[in-house]
Amino acid sequence: DDDDDDAAASETYSALDSSLETLRGFSLLAQGSLPRTLDMHRLVQTVVQQGIPPEQQVHMLNRLLAAFAELTPRGLGNAMALQTARVHKPHFQQVIQHCLRLVQATVPSATAQPTATAAA
Repeated sequence: DDDDDDAAASETYSALDSSLETLRGFSLLAQGSLPRTLDMHRLVQTVVQQGIPPEQQVHMLNRLLAAFAELTPRGLGNAMALQTARVHKPHFQQVIQHCLRLVQATVPSATAQPTATAAA
């Protein structure tokens, strides 16, 4: 059983490496500025997001927001935490914007604008 699991994991990593190399070849993926990170083109992000069901997106966003919460400063005197928050601010903003788009797409009343009625 362990051999089968190892073989399956090896195939998965091989397929992932191949996919990543293809994206790199088209300049849609690059090594990130931080260790063990990748920078992904927005087009790839959009295509991936559109393929994920809304319920799963909500679950993933909750996990991401919880991870971001761990990165936020607990006190104004913590210079390292403030620097970390500054570095991650664009990412926080993107996640919040995606959350808003998801809510607007799944909750019709979230985008409804009040309508003006003509005075009689």
